[in-house]
Amino acid sequence: MMRIVAQEPVKHDELSNASSLQYEMTLAYSRTLGSASPFFEGLAGGVLRTTRCTRCSRTFFPPRRLCPDDHLETTWYELPGSGTVRVATRVYGAAPFGGFEAPYTLGIIALDGVDGAITHRILGDGVPEAGTRVAATFIGDEQMHPLLRVAFEVRSAL
Repeated sequence: MMRIVAQEPVKHDELSNASSLQYEMTLAYSRTLGSASPFFEGLAGGVLRTTRCTRCSRTFFPPRRLCPDDHLETTWYELPGSGTVRVATRVYGAAPFGGFEAPYTLGIIALDGVDGAITHRILGDGVPEAGTRVAATFIGDEQMHPLLRVAFEVRSAL
């Protein structure tokens, strides 16, 4: 939609009856993230998703469109959102990508249902030991980058 918000006469020796118009435009559009769309749609809905090879069943996080071994398309599935800390450390410098204040905890987390591990933020003031179980939680607001909204919390012992 476009509408005129201001109109002023232009004073110029060679122009008569000319006006300067100021417009306001509202554009409705959608964007896609291509083959990564299911991943980011999941994050927006509070769900971790990744891909699995249709032949060898190898899983990837972050997701991949093709299996590097079989060169086949992968399929999407939801992760349980839990994992195990392999190692963690407290960081006292500012996060290079913003989004939260120092100090904070980073850990290498072996996600359940995924081959391999990721490095990600762990909430809390302490540093969890290797073997500690964690669960994904979604924090912040929609203005944050979707990946920064994901953090992990230490699971309480049952």
